Amino acid sequence: MSGLSVVLLVLYLYTMTQSTVVDVSLMTDAVIQEINQTVFVGVALDVSLLQNNWGGLNFSNDKVLTLASGLSPCYLRFGGYAGDALTFNSSLSMVRSHMTEGGHLDPPVNFTMTGNDWDILNEFSRRAGMNLIFGLNALKRDGFKWDPTNALELLRYTQQKGYKLAGIELGNEPDEFLGRYEVYVDPDQMGTDALTFQKLFRNMSYYNNTLFIGPDTAKPFIYLDEYLDTDGGMAVDAVSFHQYYFSPEVADLVMFTEPYYFDQCIKKVIDAVDMATFHVKTKPVWLGETSTVKGAGSPGLSNTYVAALMWLDKLGVAAKFGIKTVIRQDLYGSYNSLIQPNTFDPNPDYWVTLLYKRLVGSHVFNLTTSADNSVRVYAHCAKQNSSYDYGSGSVVLYAVNLNRNNVTLSLLQFGDRHLDVFWLTSQGNNITATVVQLNGSPLHLINNAFPALNPLKLTSYLTIPALSLGFVVIPDAKVKLCI
Repeated sequence: MSGLSVVLLVLYLYTMTQSTVVDVSLMTDAVIQEINQTVFVGVALDVSLLQNNWGGLNFSNDKVLTLASGLSPCYLRFGGYAGDALTFNSSLSMVRSHMTEGGHLDPPVNFTMTGNDWDILNEFSRRAGMNLIFGLNALKRDGFKWDPTNALELLRYTQQKGYKLAGIELGNEPDEFLGRYEVYVDPDQMGTDALTFQKLFRNMSYYNNTLFIGPDTAKPFIYLDEYLDTDGGMAVDAVSFHQYYFSPEVADLVMFTEPYYFDQCIKKVIDAVDMATFHVKTKPVWLGETSTVKGAGSPGLSNTYVAALMWLDKLGVAAKFGIKTVIRQDLYGSYNSLIQPNTFDPNPDYWVTLLYKRLVGSHVFNLTTSADNSVRVYAHCAKQNSSYDYGSGSVVLYAVNLNRNNVTLSLLQFGDRHLDVFWLTSQGNNITATVVQLNGSPLHLINNAFPALNPLKLTSYLTIPALSLGFVVIPDAKVKLCI
């Protein structure tokens, strides 16, 4: 096997201190996975926002539009478990029902989305350059069977307005219906319902290019396995499941830096991909909703720098093990959000997502390191025709250091070729800070515009600080599979 034996004598951002040296071997003779770099990373808005008058989200705010547009093109999923309590009413004059003050209802009660609400969301996605995905209410039932009447009303209204739907889902986490709604719909019935919808849906030529995505299961995987073995596996265009590391009741700071929990994501991804491959062969698998902490997240944890360690690692895991789309919960509206409530300032995870979309290309390579699982490294071709004009043959590595000490990764085969380094650290070395630094400089919007996200250009030693993450591009790597 040929390969680029790589040393990343990485990241001298701070005073040089003694650090552990980790050799990295990058195999470039084969591409192990391919992602669509345009839509690999997507974002979500939870339907529960609608019950709280959009939770203070101003869709026309310049800062919000700048941040949303910065991630485009991408999918924007409007879903979540409140969606299985939603009724669409196309009347523009109707007043939305069952509003709450200061948050979503748990469990959700039935509420209404008006035609005006749908117009606002579609206009926002259009202006931001995002492609909308919507989750239909699967608990509108006629006895045991799903009743498509309200779904058809929404689809007809959408067509009449000329809106484009990139994707549609039927139900959110049906394996959790019993606990949330005291209704049990078994996988076989959900599969039958999916096929019913698919036949109706495919008879509407307007939606020929709209994906049917499902079943959006949470746990356990027994439900997903049984669903894919029914008509549901035949009906969907993409298989989706959800993943979170913790519940808010147990999440604490130590967990966010413990490799054991990072590795649980790998196991869940591999199990889901293997299961889908067994049942539906080549249909793509989506991580259809994901973040660190379930529900609304954990304040002081999932909205701070420390969560970025898990987020970048998850993107690496997903790409490496065959996931084709990752939908981040949320763009706005919870402690898991990329955008802070009220101020609309970006959280650290936003900057990670932005750099990922600007730097990371479609071809994924395998690699090995001499480190244990506390140093996590991934490699792709660098994105071409991007903001940085990286040409063919260039590669990008991205890494997460979970150690409490600096680490030096060595990329010897790249010799003294210059490195473009984009390294993210916490402000004041406080891993629960909400401000992230790029190469030592705090990141903020400037007059509602992005700052220059310039790399540190090096040709020699560079040390990765403790509990940090980032990207290293080798523009002149001359990797043949990146040409």
